[in-house]
Amino acid sequence: MQPLGALVSVHPVANGRRWSAGLAVLLVVGTAVGLLALLIFNPGPGRGYGGLLAVMMIVLAVAVPAAWTQFAKAVRGGAAESFELYEGGVAHVARGVRRSWTWDQVFGVRAAEKGAGAVFGWDFGCAVSFRDGARVQFNGLTRGARTLAEAVVRHCPEAVGRTTEPEWLDDVLVWLLRLTPLFAIGFGAGLWWIASVFIADDARTDALSPGYAEGVQPLSDAAAGGLAALAIVCVVGCVLSVVAAVWWWIIEGGDG
Repeated sequence: MQPLGALVSVHPVANGRRWSAGLAVLLVVGTAVGLLALLIFNPGPGRGYGGLLAVMMIVLAVAVPAAWTQFAKAVRGGAAESFELYEGGVAHVARGVRRSWTWDQVFGVRAAEKGAGAVFGWDFGCAVSFRDGARVQFNGLTRGARTLAEAVVRHCPEAVGRTTEPEWLDDVLVWLLRLTPLFAIGFGAGLWWIASVFIADDARTDALSPGYAEGVQPLSDAAAGGLAALAIVCVVGCVLSVVAAVWWWIIEGGDG
């Protein structure tokens, strides 16, 4: 334990609200899975079906990592997680384990007002990294989070904005992650188009289908295989884009 001096304040973390957030998102996941299964086992005609399929995939790509993040943070913090502010430093208590650092051990500080999601603490976030490689994060779920962040900044002004990553890498990540919503939309549109092509092809070539057209050349095996491969790329790309956006929002944005 470092010589931190007198205790100034204690800032408990409301991890119970993380469980509530995770359960709410999990309900969205269950609904999306049910609708996706309904669409898969009861396919409908036309481009609208492909669009609904793509939308459900995108909803799952967003909801699954969001629910996982909330549950993981709640479990990692435990029932009595808190931050302790001392005259000479700061301490973090999680699952019965207490870690402490003096002010001269602080390497980097990032604090940001996010302006949304106050119910789940997403309105504010702060990430603090230390010279020993440790890193702690807290958000609006931590009582007096802004006061705690102001104290760290006040004692360690030289650490504000500093990261443990190379500057060029941080700049590249910033620009790539700012574009992730566009990437996700692009991959989702691609998936929607691919599903529509397969549905239209089935309607043209299936003699039992109302859209059957005799003599229309169906997709070749090579074309179908290529579209299937492209669909996999779109699904994976959409998931990675959304996960990257969530990572930037929660991790780099300082959502503890």
